Amino acid sequence: MPLKRKRSAIKPQTPVKRPSRGPLLLMAVIAIMAVAAASAYLLMPKNPVQPPLYVGIVDQFYSKSPEFTDRAVALLSKHNVSYGLHTDSDVNVSLYRNLPSYGYNLIVLRVHAGINQGIGGAVFLFTAEPFSQYRYVYEVNTSQLAPGMISLEGPEGMLFTVGPQFVKRSMQGDFNGATLVLSSCYGLNNTVLADALRQKGALHVIAWDGLVSLDQTDRAILELLSNIVEGGLSPGEALAALDDGAKKDPYYGSTLKIYPPVK
Repeated sequence: MPLKRKRSAIKPQTPVKRPSRGPLLLMAVIAIMAVAAASAYLLMPKNPVQPPLYVGIVDQFYSKSPEFTDRAVALLSKHNVSYGLHTDSDVNVSLYRNLPSYGYNLIVLRVHAGINQGIGGAVFLFTAEPFSQYRYVYEVNTSQLAPGMISLEGPEGMLFTVGPQFVKRSMQGDFNGATLVLSSCYGLNNTVLADALRQKGALHVIAWDGLVSLDQTDRAILELLSNIVEGGLSPGEALAALDDGAKKDPYYGSTLKIYPPVK
């Protein structure tokens, strides 16, 4: 008899449940969108809040000619603008050394200035501190400071003057984006001093490119301050808003400029 084979009982396999891809894809899309949104936010141009105006006025001539500073202080006080005032004998080497650390964001330097032909034609700013060969010997020997005379007939005698190397090597602190206004002759006769001030953190330097009379610069800088304080203009805009009669000396032909230039 033929042998009967038993049929194997093959149990049907239970299908394995695979996780749905829908939730995983959704989570991936959400993660990608979150990363993209974060990246876009980080790359967006920021509009930083401008700090309140804090003005420093350095006036070497105050006791002889106080009108400019008195009017400037009245303007600032009227609009509740904070300010610091340094006049006459306070305008010394120590003041220049520490000027960046005061925290001003607009500084007006109403001081004499001159071109030092013996040190590369660099512009030096005057102090009111009498020159002495026994003081600041290292700074004098390294061309940071130099003796200077406002005039041969003047009563001031020889004074210390401050040059670009002093700005770079001896000034303490950082100007942190302040604008410096040099209400003096020759400030932008060349850019050596202005470049040094910018290396120390100044954003812009506004100055005359040659000789200027005291009356002319007083008028121009007061109008400039008014445009900034009352008009709410930036220093560059405030300068551009001056008429030619203010920013150009009719006698000497010098011009009040901003460095670096702004559009």
